[in-house]
Amino acid sequence: MVKSAAEIIRPTDGSAVAPVGDPPDLTALGGSIGFMVRLVQLQSFQLFYRQFEQGGPSLGALSTLGAIAANPGIRHGVLADALMVKRPNFTKVINRLEGDGLIVRAAPDSDKRTTALHATPKGLALLAERYDTVRRYQDMMVSVLSPDEQDTLLALLRKLSAHLKAQLGAASEQE
Repeated sequence: MVKSAAEIIRPTDGSAVAPVGDPPDLTALGGSIGFMVRLVQLQSFQLFYRQFEQGGPSLGALSTLGAIAANPGIRHGVLADALMVKRPNFTKVINRLEGDGLIVRAAPDSDKRTTALHATPKGLALLAERYDTVRRYQDMMVSVLSPDEQDTLLALLRKLSAHLKAQLGAASEQE
């Protein structure tokens, strides 16, 4: 449960100075689900890059490539929206993947104004090569959790994601 402001705010006269080297007290933020989700995300990215730095596409680009491979012919804008990436930023990722020969863009016969994305054989080979690395990392990352806890965590995150997606949709309809 998130604590009230009265429980976490420490009154000060402005003269207090925290000792150098002492970590800040983030207890109040530790009760925030949003903060904890973000903290775990940042820690997991740092650890991934520290343990498995291999060059090549970033984790985000690799995720995008995986989504394209799982959805051959997906439209650029549909995938950007699904991954919640701003289109100009997403275009940069797509350009990089295309420049590296990992994907191709094609205009569907049904609508020449849009772009369909496809993984190339080189892109599929990279995904297959990196799959074991990512799998090992994920297994290590959640090794502190039992299999049931891992399933529960995923179920709760999916439930929360669906709820927030619905809230975003409802907010868009009201605008």
